[in-house]
Amino acid sequence: MCDMRLPMGTFMRLAALQFFFILCCASAAHAVDDGKYLNHVNTRVDVGSVSGNVVHAAVTFDVESGWHICAKEPGDTGMPTVFSFESEEVKEYTVHWPKHSEIVDKAADKTLKSNVYSGTVVFPMKLEVAEDVRHVKLNVSFAACGPSCVPQSRVLTINVPEQGFENSAVLDLIDEWKDSCQMANTLYYFPPCPFSRKVRVFMREKGLDFSLVEENPWRRRKEFVEINPVCQVPVLVNDKSVIVDSQAICEYIEEVCGGEPRMGRSPYERAKVRRLVYWIDCRFYHEVTRYVINEKIAKQYTKHGSPPNPSLIRASMSNLQSHVRYMEHLIDTNGWLASREFTLADVALAAHISLLDYMGIFPWDLSPTLKECVSRSTNLEAIELAQGGAADGTVVIADEQTSGAGRRGRKWHSPKGNLYCSIITRRSAQVAALSFLSSLAVGVTLEQVFEAHNCSAQKALIRYKWPNDVIVGGKKISGVLVTTKVVGGEIDWAVCGIGINMYAPPPYAASLHDHIPELTLSNLELLDLVLQNFAKLLDVLENMGFPQLRNLWMRRGHAPGDRIRIITNNNAVTEGKFVNINTHGAMVLESDSGTLTTVDYGEIL
Repeated sequence: MCDMRLPMGTFMRLAALQFFFILCCASAAHAVDDGKYLNHVNTRVDVGSVSGNVVHAAVTFDVESGWHICAKEPGDTGMPTVFSFESEEVKEYTVHWPKHSEIVDKAADKTLKSNVYSGTVVFPMKLEVAEDVRHVKLNVSFAACGPSCVPQSRVLTINVPEQGFENSAVLDLIDEWKDSCQMANTLYYFPPCPFSRKVRVFMREKGLDFSLVEENPWRRRKEFVEINPVCQVPVLVNDKSVIVDSQAICEYIEEVCGGEPRMGRSPYERAKVRRLVYWIDCRFYHEVTRYVINEKIAKQYTKHGSPPNPSLIRASMSNLQSHVRYMEHLIDTNGWLASREFTLADVALAAHISLLDYMGIFPWDLSPTLKECVSRSTNLEAIELAQGGAADGTVVIADEQTSGAGRRGRKWHSPKGNLYCSIITRRSAQVAALSFLSSLAVGVTLEQVFEAHNCSAQKALIRYKWPNDVIVGGKKISGVLVTTKVVGGEIDWAVCGIGINMYAPPPYAASLHDHIPELTLSNLELLDLVLQNFAKLLDVLENMGFPQLRNLWMRRGHAPGDRIRIITNNNAVTEGKFVNINTHGAMVLESDSGTLTTVDYGEIL
């Protein structure tokens, strides 16, 4: 142990400084301005909507003129603004951070920059609360800075109204300030580069608007070298900031844009996602993708390029085998690579594999499981089209786009494949309703196919598994993934991704060919049936409402009294007897004690 003794004079000076600091903080904590502002900042919280256990709210700061608060990342000086919940009544929450301003303080020896908000600023917030919670406490800490800085904290009460509550004015406010989170983004990219593809898809997934500048890194263009001396793509430029490296860009976007987390919901999940992204971007790249880029792309752009070396391409395909086995194991275990949710790891995987597919060398027959997972990721192509204004009824099949009933274009891959499609709709509906509608479109189509082949026994085996699977004979034959953009409380567009196993099911799944060995149906013929049924059911939804769709679904859905175990995205397990599907598409379970529990999302074990 070290015995450190201070001279009495030094000790007294430290004690006086400590007393002065405590006095200042105490006075700051209790100071009140002229009645208009509390310590130069007024705060409040308003609820926009309640759907199931999910609450959308707006936290508003009114900052006195001449004062400011700092952003999440304050810069060189200042105290960060922090939101937190101590209670376990809040399971998860996301804060959207609006675009901040920058102030510059030129000190004697250097320039200090701070990221700040002034005037009125609104922080849109989404939180998931526990069952039957009617109010939660939100802790906010920040400093009001002007002629001096006043550290302070507030406790705001968020009152949770009854299920189905909506306040259109607050929802409009939330949408307005979510839009203000957008930055002027320019992405320098090279189309075949998997790291450029990864960032493009991730930015679209986060709903960011951005302009593209195609940059051939082998040209070493002077203007680009000034931006990034390494002359490496991708590079993101926004508001005078330059961010290099695909992973750094994606993590930056994740932090500043909020929305659904794509890096995981816990420290462990985030570590897992980073590990898998590193594995894909480093090991997979060096053992597989790099050979393809060097031999099939780089040699086209270099001055003394030689013909591709077939032995190196064969080596990359040989190396691919072990990676595919590992990816299959992860997908079979988790549903997606890292977890039960779509994450940046899935984006990275799709970016690399889509390049191999673009070059025509990815052996899809090697792994139906991987093909299904990547096809789910390519749902993002339809999302990009929807954000770009694609018309209602647009359909995307892998890399082919058709319109309406999908009769144009060549057959995708081969007639004896599986069907993976994404349907864009702009007709207003609930997210849950579209998930049920898509499953029903598949179920009705399967009924028609079985009837056409005189397979009444197989038709009787069709079942719907909440929330978005279709089962035949106890095995999954189809899955649905719905992505939406909501503006002012209503759906601006929705992308309904549908996959149906026709001839090549993943392990532990079923296919139409398993039940109809003589099947000769092509994927586009099956698509025609799906689209016809999708359109009819959309009319039913608009004319008769979700309860009618739910009743149709329940005919082949879970039976009252069925024992159900559900794991949610935060790995909590809920168990009970099936009671019903409520008007929001959530499952209602009855526990052994007779308590009713509503589950909004999850996966049945």
